[in-house]
Amino acid sequence: MTGEQERMNTAQIVTKTRRLVMLCSISLLVWGLPHHANATLIVEGTGGVQQTRLGWTIGIPGGPNILSELTFKSTAPKGVLSLRWLDQSETFFLDTSIGYGQMSEGNVRDDDFASNNRQDIFSRSVSTIGGNSIQNYHIQGGWRFLKTNRIALAVTGGYRYDYYSFRITPPATQIVPNTAVNFDGLNAMYNPRWLTMTVGLELMVPLRPLPMAFVAKLNYLPNVDYTGKGFWNMREEFGQNPSYKHKSKGNGLDLDLSLLIRWAEHWHSTLGWQYLTVSTSSGTDQTFFRDGSSPIIPFNGADLRANYWHFSLAYRW
Repeated sequence: MTGEQERMNTAQIVTKTRRLVMLCSISLLVWGLPHHANATLIVEGTGGVQQTRLGWTIGIPGGPNILSELTFKSTAPKGVLSLRWLDQSETFFLDTSIGYGQMSEGNVRDDDFASNNRQDIFSRSVSTIGGNSIQNYHIQGGWRFLKTNRIALAVTGGYRYDYYSFRITPPATQIVPNTAVNFDGLNAMYNPRWLTMTVGLELMVPLRPLPMAFVAKLNYLPNVDYTGKGFWNMREEFGQNPSYKHKSKGNGLDLDLSLLIRWAEHWHSTLGWQYLTVSTSSGTDQTFFRDGSSPIIPFNGADLRANYWHFSLAYRW
């Protein structure tokens, strides 16, 4: 077995293990917690559209400090299945959710520079995001320490795993230099993922006498562990499992604002907006060549911004 195959198999095992842990947690919620005396379970299905922007840069020691910069922009319909278990007093709760989105459109801009600070650009191309997915796995617990007729406030803490997959395909255009380039065989990918703990607050304000409430959820992501893998099939000198790998650390924020509408005893809906930002500091970029070499150069960091407009339907029993 080659070194590339070993790395690929290890990554697959780790990914499957993470997903198995999350699925086991959800199974416990579905089959175990609802049977607790006087417990409440809320099942919620959410649908909407997410717009994502991800950018990252790499450099070379001694310059240029930004050699290459890639910017991904995509739009994806996304669905989320969420479960919330509450104890009898509704003081403590446990949430888990799985989200999945299929990218429907977008583009990737690839810029290369000869001098520091994005000076002397010598290459720019724009390609199409031809599909692939967004996956989110979240679990967290909460303690509602304040509850009155006017306000409810809780502290939360948990864990999340997010995975994106950008497939880069034709049509593509070479802008700098303005020359004809054949991109017909382009079928590249960039797959970023991150793991992090979460700590946050959840606020609910009833809008009496209307059967509505304002809900705000704010989560801080203090220790984002970021990994990005690229598969660049147009570069014959690169390996393909992967072609390069990014590693860095960072943090982020996740804000969700929504209007909750209770329209039946056991049913409610929400209409809202979620904003996610994740930024990482400098790390490493390791390129894997077919000749077996794998040099490491600076990875300057990644920056992600995502807006998710959503509508949900929930049942409580």
